Amino acid sequence: LAGVEAAHAAGIVHRDIKPSNVLIGAGGVPRIADFGLAKGAGDLELSLTGEVLGTPYYMSPEQVRAEREGVDARTDVYSLGVVLYELLTLERPVAGRTYHEIQDAILKAPPRPPSEIARDVPPAFDAIVLRAMQKAPERRYADVAALAADVRRACAGRPVAAARAGGL
Repeated sequence: LAGVEAAHAAGIVHRDIKPSNVLIGAGGVPRIADFGLAKGAGDLELSLTGEVLGTPYYMSPEQVRAEREGVDARTDVYSLGVVLYELLTLERPVAGRTYHEIQDAILKAPPRPPSEIARDVPPAFDAIVLRAMQKAPERRYADVAALAADVRRACAGRPVAAARAGGL
């Protein structure tokens, strides 16, 4: 997460965080790779066909809507929430047979709490994931540092900010 934090500090939003872009480095430290779609915060670029760049299952609602404003660090927070969801449950939080079904699910369907799929997921991680994946960016963690701090608290068995902020 430190790499994403550093990119955000430089005004860069990754826009394509997904499991295949998380590499495990020396000592088991995860590293974010492939900044090929990264842009300055707020600079959402469309492809020639009008499709938004990114991997559908991991796109934030604002990416799906192709918003030119509002794509910022919270976009990557959303995608990290999806990756964490998949790590905890071994399932994606949205499903669809077509690109449009996936888009519709991202925009409208609330994700099931991870503990409904994997019963051993602690309530703190439900709160963290669901807050990271809020449809409205202002309801998510403000940045990756806040998300990472909550993950560290949950791993240590301490109360998490997501639960206090109504993350469920």
